[in-house]
Formats: sequence, C-alpha cells, structure tokens
Amino acid sequence: MLTEIYSKIAFYKESGYNFTLPDKIGLCVLYANKYLQTANPACYKITDFYLQQLLGIDKYAMTGIVSGSAGVLWLLNYLKAIDLLSFSEKDIYALEKITVDGFVASLNQNNWDYYYNGSIGHLLAIKQPEYCKLLLDFLLKAVRKNDKDNYELLSKNYPESTNLGLHAGILGVLSICNTFVRKGIFPKESLEIQKRALDIIFCKLEKTNYNYYPATVNADSPCRMCWTYGELTAAFQLLATGRLLGDKNIEQNALTMARKTTLRATLEDTMIYDSCIISGSSGNYILYKLLNSLYPDEIFGKAEDLWQKHTSVLLKRYDYHNIDRYTNQKVIDLSILGGLSGICLTLDNFNYVWLEYILLDMF
Repeated sequence: MLTEIYSKIAFYKESGYNFTLPDKIGLCVLYANKYLQTANPACYKITDFYLQQLLGIDKYAMTGIVSGSAGVLWLLNYLKAIDLLSFSEKDIYALEKITVDGFVASLNQNNWDYYYNGSIGHLLAIKQPEYCKLLLDFLLKAVRKNDKDNYELLSKNYPESTNLGLHAGILGVLSICNTFVRKGIFPKESLEIQKRALDIIFCKLEKTNYNYYPATVNADSPCRMCWTYGELTAAFQLLATGRLLGDKNIEQNALTMARKTTLRATLEDTMIYDSCIISGSSGNYILYKLLNSLYPDEIFGKAEDLWQKHTSVLLKRYDYHNIDRYTNQKVIDLSILGGLSGICLTLDNFNYVWLEYILLDMF
C-alpha cells in the first residue's frame, strides 16, 4: 500500500500539479522523515524544494496552522528540531511576526480553535510563554458556567453549543492545557482550565453511560468516530490527562472507553468514508497504534490491523484520492490532515515528533 501511495505522490509531482500550501507542508514533513529513514538524497532534495517554495511566499492569505503562516512556521521549527535543512533565523522571525498578528486577531474574534485559523493552531507554531498566557487568560473568561451551573465554551464557529471535538472543540482545549501543564507553563491557570474542560467532557460521558461521545453537548446520539470527533479521540486525550495528573480514576475510565470503541468496527458504524487523518480511517489507525504501544492489548492490536485494512480498502476504492466531506467528490490532497502525506506518515515506520501537528504528542 505504501508503495502505491508514494507512486501516486510522485505522479502528481512529475505531472506539474499545482500543490497547495498544506500539500507542500505535508510533503516537507513526509520526505524529511523519509530522508532520516533512508538517507536517500532524493528525499532531501524534495524536502528542500518545497520548503524554498513555502519560504518564497510574499503574502499569506491565512495565518493558521493548516493553511497559513503558522503551518510554515511550525514546519521550520520541526525541521530545526530534527536537525534537517538549514535556513535563516530571519525566515523564522518574519513568520513569527505574521503569525503573532494572526493569533491576536483570532482571539479578538473569539476564534480559539485549532483548525479554522484559530489561536490554538497559531500557538503550536509560536510557542512563546507570553502568548500562552494570552490564550489562558482568554479561556479563563470563556470557559464559564451557564444558568444551569454547567460549564460551556462557545466559539465563533459553533455559537449555539459547546463543541466536544478535537480540531475545533473542548478536546483541543484539553490537549493544549495538558501540554502547558507538562511543560510547566502557567500551571495554575492551565490546571484550572483543564479542570473545567474535564467537567464538560465527563458531564456528557456520564449522560451517555460512557458508550459514545457526540459532537456537541446538545447532541444525544453517536457521531462519526475519528480523529476529529467521537469516543476514540476523547478516550485518547483523557488517557493522556490521567497519566499526566497521576489520576488512575481518569485513566481507567478512559481505558475502559477506549476498549469499548473497538465495538464500532465497520465503516458504516463509525460513519467513515475516507482514508485521511482528520475524518477518516488512517486517523483511527494511528490512534489505535498509539494505544496499543502504550497499553499493549490484543483488542487494540486487532483494531490497529483492522483500520490499516480499512485504509487500504478506501485508498484503492477511490484510486488514492480523498473524498471531500462536503461534496462527496474525489479530490487531490497531499496535506497532513486531509491527504496522502498524512496517511503515509501514519503508516510508515517514522519517529513520532510530527504528532505535535495533530495534537497527539502527549506521551
């Protein structure tokens, strides 16, 4: 399967296809890892080629982690961390300035999330403590009790209900706060927001008897189970939280829920129809793979194998294209979250430093 994916990527590259900014970030991360794995100079050349294109952009239409300057800045920091490729500190400085402006603007717009050009995504690239404090101060005001004495967090993108997901919801807030706590960044504030996020999450889980995790607090039925939404990604984030806090109760509840997720084993049951990370089969594959490495268990091993097979089936079904989740049409996508680069990163035998990009670097 990997051979076919790499062949498809090579086909697009050689055909002169006009890759998007997210595609180029994905290709840089993928081929940087491939170079570290194989020492093949062609992989180094590909990484450098697309990096120079990204650095040659005069103006960024967006500043977020997926499609803007934050994504390019994160890439530079990533390449620096794995000691691959050299570039000017001026490049980092220029990108930081643009991204900080975008971060502040996103907070002013009540757009705190990871995916939709929001401040959590910006912060993955910026990293400076003073901006972490700005986000924490914002969240201390934004995560508050409603007239029913329940915590809620509304956003620009979901103004009518608290989103429970990872890419634009409370799990993303929990993930970033876990990172702050682990690194000792304003621990008092981080722990307080973490506590409020856990209240939101556990309140909903108790109402569903830990059988499923919906998309919003106002929903009362299972949603798609993938990296973005559902009980699998919730269980994984809660396991990270329990381990970080040394709270065996949280950890065991999350582990029980993680095992229950394996009962949703078909594409129909999980409402999955594509192979990407963000909403598809390879996202489930990497989550079960990480679970099985942390908590070795036959049930997780079988789930890991199953989702690898689902990914293979979906890739072949759609001729290694992705499926647009809004139009159901086949699309060319080589990005990390939505396309072939991300699928390769989950399936190939790479190190896991890149998992920071998808909020899974908590262990």
